[in-house]
Amino acid sequence: MKPVRVAKQDIYDSDEISAKIKEFLEADGVKLKGARALALFCDDAAGGGDTDAKGVRAEVVIAAAEAMAALGAEKIAVAGVAHPGCASRTSRFSAEQTARLRATAEIEDIRSMSRARANPDNPLTQMEFRLPKVLLESDFVMSLPKAKTSAMTTVCSSMDLTHQTMRDPDRLALHDFRLHQKLVDIHACRTPDYAVYDAIVAGEGQGPMNPSPRKLGLLVGGSNPANVDVAMANLMGYGIHDVAHLRLLADRGECASSAATMDVRPEGAIGRSARFRDAEWDIEGACPWISVTGGAEKYCPGGCVGFIRQAMDALVGASALNGTPAHIIAGRPVNYPDTVVDRERTLVVGDCAQALANIGVFIPGCPPDISAIEFEMMKIFGTKGANGLKTRMAVKAGMPLDSVVDALRRGVFDGSGPGGVSASEIAMSAVKRVLDQ
Repeated sequence: MKPVRVAKQDIYDSDEISAKIKEFLEADGVKLKGARALALFCDDAAGGGDTDAKGVRAEVVIAAAEAMAALGAEKIAVAGVAHPGCASRTSRFSAEQTARLRATAEIEDIRSMSRARANPDNPLTQMEFRLPKVLLESDFVMSLPKAKTSAMTTVCSSMDLTHQTMRDPDRLALHDFRLHQKLVDIHACRTPDYAVYDAIVAGEGQGPMNPSPRKLGLLVGGSNPANVDVAMANLMGYGIHDVAHLRLLADRGECASSAATMDVRPEGAIGRSARFRDAEWDIEGACPWISVTGGAEKYCPGGCVGFIRQAMDALVGASALNGTPAHIIAGRPVNYPDTVVDRERTLVVGDCAQALANIGVFIPGCPPDISAIEFEMMKIFGTKGANGLKTRMAVKAGMPLDSVVDALRRGVFDGSGPGGVSASEIAMSAVKRVLDQ
């Protein structure tokens, strides 16, 4: 059995982290001379909560690239991917960090790169996926997940990270009660060659979008990423039966069924810790002035319901929920609600609830993009006045919806975010269209 390796690391220092990742790789006999290597890292940034708890820090990305270069990799690419609703933070790396990273690696926008078809063996849900060619064709892929909880998948994992390389709507397809099976199928298409978790500062509670920091002071890695996922979950207090996609892999014999049966170096470094605070996905009762009508059969934490809760949490973090009564309808089947607020303050979310689309603002999709959900919530809870006008102007000017949402959370329309449009750059024609509405 391939070992799982653990190293203590209390601070974000690229030199220290690089030396430890290099030690991991050498101990596992990894040879990279002349190889084309890819480091894929969790790049979540937007939302509430502590930034360090959300995405992999620049120091870890730099360290991974330099460790692979030290072992002779000829061409190295690094690519950040973010969960739905979590705008990328790569653009927020400092100039010094970016320059150091570019000294050994190319920074790629993997979701804009060309695709190739990939077919998993013995699929559980999907026969074919369209994944980035660079992911499928690289000689060596290192996955750099963030150790944090998730409202959709219990914990984030290397499989979840690969999933985020997909473009919408491919990524959103089966992002419902079949999400865990989908992750297993994607893992079968291209299993990373190595995984190293940033568990220096982990995230608990309302991940992946709004976690709270929890200091672990660890790097956890190995050449069987699924085993590394199991080990990391164990360190967060979760067993194999708490995480459905890991249980499915264990049933296939592709990872250990328990951290206790693993070869861990150093011995005894992985024990069940006090359980992290779970990410809550239920939306009923989450906010006292938002009432909910939910489906009796389809009510998916991996889909509409999980996305709605993440959007609500982000708005709470931004102090944007202002007490305005509202109603949310999601799932299937749904009955006509006993109490109906006016149409502009009723959100009907997802294709399952389409039968009631006429009584509110309908957000289509299975599931819809979380940015669309959050944007409609923002229209209810405080996008009036100057920020409301800027929001509408930015949308008309073509600013991506997730960037609009992120800018509104931060109260900044200065063009600094990904795809950002500053107020001065918004064309007068767009202003005129908004004012004419």
